[in-house]
Amino acid sequence: MMKSWVGRSRDDLLRAHGAPNLTAALSSGDTVYTYLTSWNRAEDGKPAEMTECRLSFTVSKNVVTAWSKARCPDLLDWK
Repeated sequence: MMKSWVGRSRDDLLRAHGAPNLTAALSSGDTVYTYLTSWNRAEDGKPAEMTECRLSFTVSKNVVTAWSKARCPDLLDWK
C-alpha cells in the first residue's frame, strides 16, 4: 500500500492523513513529512511495550517521491 503513494501529490497525502506530526526541509529543497503512531508491541513472549511507528514521505516539487517506515508493525495498513 505504501508504494501507491509514490507519484501522488502532497495535497493527496495531506487530504488523506491530515497534518504530519513532523516535517523536515532537506538541502535539496525536498520536504520529509513524518506521521507518528503508537502501538503495543509484544515479541517472543515478552510483555507488551509501547512503540512509536514512524511513517515518512519525501516530497519533491509537491509530488511524493519516496517513503520509509521505522518500528512499524508489518500489518500496518496505511491507505
